[in-house]
Amino acid sequence: MGRIINLNSWDGEELPGVLSRTGGGGFLSTGYLADDPAIALVEDDETMQYVLTNRKRGVTVESADETSQVRPDSNHRTVVVVTDRRLLVLVGRDDGDEQHSIDLSEVTGAASTAGRRNGQLSVDRDDGTTWEIPTGTDGLDAVVAYLREAAAAWREVEASLATVERRLSDATRREDDGEYDRALSAARETHEDIEAARSRAVGFSRDHPGNALHERTQAVVARRVATLGAIRVARAREATATGDRLFRAGNYEGAREAFERAREEYDAALTESERRLDDPGAIRAEHDRVDRLVADIDESPLPAAITADRAAVATDDPAEAAAHWESALSGYRLALEAAEGDGDSLYRGDPGQLGDRITTVAESLAAAQRTVGEEARRAGDWYADAQQYEAALEEFATAAEAFDAALATARESYPDAVPHLEADVDALQRRIDRARASRDGEDPGADRIESDDEPTYEVSATLGEVEGPTAIADAIEPRTDDSGPESTVERLERLDAAGVADVVADALTATGWETQAASPRTPFELLATRGDDRMGVVVRNGDAADAVTECAAVTGAAGTDTVLLATNAAATADLERRASERDVRLIDSASLAAVVESQRLTLPAPVR
Repeated sequence: MGRIINLNSWDGEELPGVLSRTGGGGFLSTGYLADDPAIALVEDDETMQYVLTNRKRGVTVESADETSQVRPDSNHRTVVVVTDRRLLVLVGRDDGDEQHSIDLSEVTGAASTAGRRNGQLSVDRDDGTTWEIPTGTDGLDAVVAYLREAAAAWREVEASLATVERRLSDATRREDDGEYDRALSAARETHEDIEAARSRAVGFSRDHPGNALHERTQAVVARRVATLGAIRVARAREATATGDRLFRAGNYEGAREAFERAREEYDAALTESERRLDDPGAIRAEHDRVDRLVADIDESPLPAAITADRAAVATDDPAEAAAHWESALSGYRLALEAAEGDGDSLYRGDPGQLGDRITTVAESLAAAQRTVGEEARRAGDWYADAQQYEAALEEFATAAEAFDAALATARESYPDAVPHLEADVDALQRRIDRARASRDGEDPGADRIESDDEPTYEVSATLGEVEGPTAIADAIEPRTDDSGPESTVERLERLDAAGVADVVADALTATGWETQAASPRTPFELLATRGDDRMGVVVRNGDAADAVTECAAVTGAAGTDTVLLATNAAATADLERRASERDVRLIDSASLAAVVESQRLTLPAPVR
């Protein structure tokens, strides 16, 4: 005769003997299990719900092909523990207890039959077997109801978690291959499935004792959080590397944008995933470094001066150019003070180059300010000729302000222009006097200020002739010994493989690609993206004659659309032909040198 114990309503001070005891029975009693008590086999992360027993009938397992039965021997019994995670089926025998575990996620059905004295629990598994467990009748319907509900919850949750785990594995693979954007997209796609699993698990745990289903879900949630954190850190490091590269190239606006992207990724990783990150202290240190770099760019005068200088050169509006050059001049002067001082500045620059650029910018500023004044003066002449004297005086006032600014700039930094600008100011004052006299009905004197009274000079630094501050940007980098008489091609040929890879990365960045160091698991040294294009870069130091076939073979690896073969040797006609035939892009020493020179890139120190 069997028995069913509902452990949720058990009110004894000790566990039932079928759970806690072992050993054979006596003349009038049936024993328990032979090896370990049932409670010893229940794990810490599961909660017992029911215990089912029978004395001699054991367990029958039916499949489409056969039926097998396991019975306890005469001194022991069958014990089945139903937990919130599985059915633990134990059959006591002197030669060793038989133990079977059926996860609730494997249960596809449960039913019961009952006679006058005995009942039977039938459990269908997803492997096609049916387990028949004789037991008592009292409480059997409750066991069946629990198994049906629990099994349904586990199957739903496991189905959702299987999708999540598959996508997380794909995200990790893409991260390992350096495909960080695709990795993040794959990880994010798990959101709906993980929320569905979590909601189902919470609902089940709310209605039934035990947390096994919730803990199973939380384990995958933790994996998802860790995966997202790792991907965000990888994206942050990629953006930081891009920022460092742009910074070395003197593109401070681009560098700052890249560092801001890195900071956002670090913030997300540390906010959402810090407990799951590998070495969060080191990652926080990386975050703090990016913070310092952004602050340095914002606070240091030289990057801001270079940015303003470039903006002035790029604009056709003399008023905008004057405003930018005024900012650039102030920044360059502060940078020169730092370069000539004893402080440890991140952007020291070369004092000689800074001095030269200050002279050029001062001349350009004076020219732009004078141009603004001349345009206002000509407008004032037009209004005066039309006898609109108030409007003329307003324009002359604008011209006077611009000429005064140009004169102040010249007196401070451009003395050759001072006499000419003073003549401008004097000529303008005579115009103002004539306009006021005409407005007030007085005799204005001579009808026109003739050319003898006009300055005839040309300020040397006109808007169209000023070049950008390339030398200043290059001067921020520590000086190397690459300034000798060698050509760029010769200097490239003396670089080692790492140096060539750095130059190729800088060249691609300068021409609009975003580059990153490739994972060692890929066949590439670099990965480059521009829009939807993704290019793998194979770098060869020296002869690349044997590399075309290899490049063609690895096209498509790491999600690439094409492969670039980069070498610091000269490409032969045969190499160019074979690269073209195999759709492999090629950049050799001459092509690379041309990019270096046109983009004014700084070469690393050569290998001696």
